[in-house]
Amino acid sequence: MANGCWEEERSALLDLQANIISSNSELLVDWAGYNNSNGFTDCCFWKRVKCSLETGRVIKLNLKTSFGTGDGWRFNASLFLPFKSLQVLVLSSRNIIGWTKNEGIYGVL
Repeated sequence: MANGCWEEERSALLDLQANIISSNSELLVDWAGYNNSNGFTDCCFWKRVKCSLETGRVIKLNLKTSFGTGDGWRFNASLFLPFKSLQVLVLSSRNIIGWTKNEGIYGVL
């Protein structure tokens, strides 16, 4: 059993949060952690995030929104590169209005 989320993925989730919130969305404003015994903020307990029990890696992100979509969101697939074990990405009702320049996206495809 894993001891919580990977720091690399926790940091990537915060980058993703900043990117989505900058598009005038309140979707991820409640992302906050619960501290484990080491005082580490465990992103596996964040809403809309599911981690593998075995590895602690993020395996599902639910970025669906059912409320105001703001001005729309420019999708940047590069933001998802740190999630090595991501199996499910829910983007329905996300109001994606375009793409931003991606760096290193070929590793995701």
